[in-house]
Amino acid sequence: MLYEFITKKLKVDRTLSSCIIILGTVKNAGFSAATALALFRDKASLPSAIVSVFLIIFLLYLSFRARKKQYD
Repeated sequence: MLYEFITKKLKVDRTLSSCIIILGTVKNAGFSAATALALFRDKASLPSAIVSVFLIIFLLYLSFRARKKQYD
């Protein structure tokens, strides 16, 4: 949300801003899950699995918001 606020104030294109947010969140979530699974076994990867659920919800939110802006 902070990144989105800053890019809005700097008048960065909304599409570019959304792409960078998605790239950063998806890349980090996958890496943390793989690292935890490789180093600390199954139970350590549980937090990353939970984050993945919230990531999917966030991606759906971005998708609905983009559609809404498209029709406005």
